[in-house]
Amino acid sequence: MNKTLITLVATVGFVTTLSAQSKEDVIDKIAQETCQCIDAKGIDMSKENKTKIEMEFGLCLIESYNKNKKEADKHFEVSLLDESSVEGIAELVGMQMVSYCPNVFSVFIEEELENDNAYSIEEVTGKFVSMTTNEFNTITIKDSDTNRELKLIWLTYFEGSDLLNNPKKLKGKNVKVEFEELELYDPKIEEYRNFKVISSLQEM
Repeated sequence: MNKTLITLVATVGFVTTLSAQSKEDVIDKIAQETCQCIDAKGIDMSKENKTKIEMEFGLCLIESYNKNKKEADKHFEVSLLDESSVEGIAELVGMQMVSYCPNVFSVFIEEELENDNAYSIEEVTGKFVSMTTNEFNTITIKDSDTNRELKLIWLTYFEGSDLLNNPKKLKGKNVKVEFEELELYDPKIEEYRNFKVISSLQEM
């Protein structure tokens, strides 16, 4: 699977404007339209072949880019003959799409977790501090062993995710979290870095 489709991380949502669009505005608009395009195809993400979903993502992305080409070309140089330029815009759009159609993102990240044996499950036990939703849902746990606070991100469904329906009830309680370290692209620093991705949550 194309790496650009699974190196997705949290990114701040941006408000789209009709004039003087910034780079972020353009990405946001393309992300929304790409999600709408995929949704309109009525693809069952739980049953459809991953290659098919990836292909539809690419087609919808290019369709939206062409619709917004005038503004997009002010910020990007994308050519269908240049794979790296397409991958670059796909990464940025993919990260923003998580805000509008996380089910698409989940397909790719789950496939990566299933197929890549390089990642191993780790766990931390401690007190639940908080959950923030500015970007992705991110929980903070105070490690009972080190007394340090750890931040873990919620990217896909996991066992115990229903406990986060009311995170205030968990505050101060002891929990055990299993997670995997994933190297994902962080647009804030324009580099790849490790993120702790939750795979299960249990109240102690």
